[in-house]
Formats: sequence, structure tokens, C-alpha cells
Amino acid sequence: MSPIPCRVPVAPPASRRRPLLWLALALAPASAGAQARPDVRPEPRPDADTVRAAPLATAGAALAELQTQLQAHAQADSLFREARSALVAEQYERAAVLFRLLREQLRDQVREREGRGANGQMLAYATYWEAFALNRLGNLHAAQAVLEGRDIPAGTVQGRPIGFSPKGGTPTAEVTPVDRQALQGRILAAQARAGDRVAEGRLLSSATTAATDPGCPSSAEDERIAALQGVAQLAPDTALRILVRVLRRREPCTQQLRRTAVFLLGASGRPDWGRELLPVLTGDPDLEVRKQAVLFAANALPEESAPALLELALTADDEGMRRAATRGLAHGRRPQDAARRLGQLYDQSANGGVRRDVLLLLADLPAKAGVEKLMAVVRTEKNVSLRRVAVEQLVRTKDPRALALLEEILNR
Repeated sequence: MSPIPCRVPVAPPASRRRPLLWLALALAPASAGAQARPDVRPEPRPDADTVRAAPLATAGAALAELQTQLQAHAQADSLFREARSALVAEQYERAAVLFRLLREQLRDQVREREGRGANGQMLAYATYWEAFALNRLGNLHAAQAVLEGRDIPAGTVQGRPIGFSPKGGTPTAEVTPVDRQALQGRILAAQARAGDRVAEGRLLSSATTAATDPGCPSSAEDERIAALQGVAQLAPDTALRILVRVLRRREPCTQQLRRTAVFLLGASGRPDWGRELLPVLTGDPDLEVRKQAVLFAANALPEESAPALLELALTADDEGMRRAATRGLAHGRRPQDAARRLGQLYDQSANGGVRRDVLLLLADLPAKAGVEKLMAVVRTEKNVSLRRVAVEQLVRTKDPRALALLEEILNR
């Protein structure tokens, strides 16, 4: 007799377990579930329409935010154009009010975006040109406060126009940190000239650091450049001492300070200031500083600078320096002296480019002072190319002596 097979219960597959579980839960007493979890309620499942509407609601909110931003940008752009038009029309009071409104409108937006984007650039425009308009009205303290980011009380835009322009042109170019620092320095200079001792002290302190700070200048270098310009107008004797000390600096990153010092010394029109440029012609390590010194020294002291300029035109390695020195020899109050100096350079130089430049400069001298040297070159120069240039320049002068010489040459 065969044994009766024993059936071992086997768990149903997973596909059959879920219906059994749901059946058990459905047959369980409601009181048992309520006693165990009285605060639990089954969450309603969203229907298909709700699921489809969720992305549309998100997109709608984003579109509304974008439209708000575009509207705000359009309003700011319109306000900026209106303020700019007022400034171009020299309606400085109206321009200051409009730029202030624009600045206040953009300030919160820029703060949210941490200064990035077009709004940050427009805020820089508004700040600069509001200070510009206030400065034109004579409200120097208000203009200074705007540049420093301080609030100004209402009603400070009223004043009288003054003829001091920190930056010419219309408010269309990009406003850089250099512009802001230069405007701030010039406002300080105007305040100091008006008797403001605090502004005078700040100006002198900032200018002095241009000559005394060791190493490379900090980010305030642009302010010190403007301070040097202000001190040159406010206290010439003090400025001369500061500028000379600036020229003695040799750090590679102080070229711009030294170029400003060269400009202020050369543009002063004072011979004692111009003499400070003579050591710069050959002593400054920066080529551009030396070129600038050549230009201003030739204008300020044509006779005293002539030996150094002649040496540079003959021996300088840089072609640009040779040409700058050659042009410098053509400066002076007396054209005859300039012709003599250029003739000396022509006779001593072996450089064809330098000699050609001399011929061109001789023809441009006032009172036809270079005609005689050009005629001498036509008669004696063995270089055919240079002699041809001399003939061309003689024809350009339309001098009767030159025409007689050319007829003589043709009749040979």
C-alpha cells in the first residue's frame, strides 16, 4: 500500500499575494483599524486632470514672473532714456531727480541678483550720472554722497549751474570704475577750492599716497590719479613736490601714476615744472612714460630738451622713440631754430627713416623756415630716394626759391 502524499503548503506567488492582502484588510473590522490608528486618513489620489494641470500651473507662474521682470526692465530703460535726454538738454535738476528714481528702482533688483546682469550696469550708469548732474548744479556734498553709496535728503537737487565738467559728452559711453574715481577726485578738488578743509585733507592725503605707498598701488589707484590732478590746481607748490616723488617710483605697476605726473608737469606751462621732465627722457624704465615725456618736454622747453632729444633720435633702439624725438625737435617758438635742429639731425643720422621724417617736418615748418635745408638736400644728397622726397616737399611748399631751383635742375 503506497503512502498517502503529504501536501506542504506553498506560499502563493507575488501576483496572488496582493489580492489576498487587500481582501484581508477589507474583511478586518473597522473598529480594530480605528483603535490602532485613529488619526490616519487615506490620502485622496489625484485624478488625471489635476496631474496634467500641475506643469501648466508652474509654467504659468514662471511666465508671469518673466513678464514682471520684462515690464520692470522696460520701465527702467524708459526712465533712463528720459533722464539722459534731460542731461543732454542741460536740465540738470530734472536729470538728477530722474536718475535718482532710476537708482532707487534698480537697487533692490540688483541686490537680489548680487550685482549681476544688465540691471547692475544700468545702476552704475544711474549712480554716475546722478552725481554728475548734482555736481553741475553745485551740490558737491550730495554728489559725493551718491558716489559713496550714501542716501541724500530730498530737495538736494536744487542749485545753480556751474561751469565745471568732470566728464564731457553725452551719457552713452560705458561708465567704468576709472570714471567714478575720477569724478570723485574732481568733486573733492572743487570742494577744497571752495574752502572745505575736510575735502582738502582727503585730497592731499590721497595724492601723497601716490608717492609714498610702497609696492604696487591698491584698487584706489584711480582715485589717487584724480587726486594728483586736483592738488595740481589747488596747491601747485605742494603738487610739484608730490609729482617729483611720483616720478622717482620704479615699481612696474606704477606706470599710470608716472604718466599722470608727466602729463601734469608738461601741461602746466611752467618752465620750472617742465625741467623735472628732462631726467625722465632717458631715466624712466617704461617706454611709454619716456615717449610722453618727450612730447611734453619738447613743448615746454624746446631749447633745453634739444640735446637729449637729438641723442634719442640718433641712438634710441625703439623706432617709435626715434620718431617721437624727431618730431620733438620740430617744436619751438622760433621756426628757424626748429629748422636748425632738424638740419643737424639730418646731417648726423644714418637712418633713412629718420632722414625722411626730417624732410617731411621741414616742409611743414611755419614761415617756410625749412625751405633752405630742403634745397640743400636737393643739390647735394647722393641718395636718389631721399633727393626725390626733398623735391616733392619743395613743390609742396610753393616757395618761389624752390620753383627757381627746380627750373635750374630741368635746364641742366
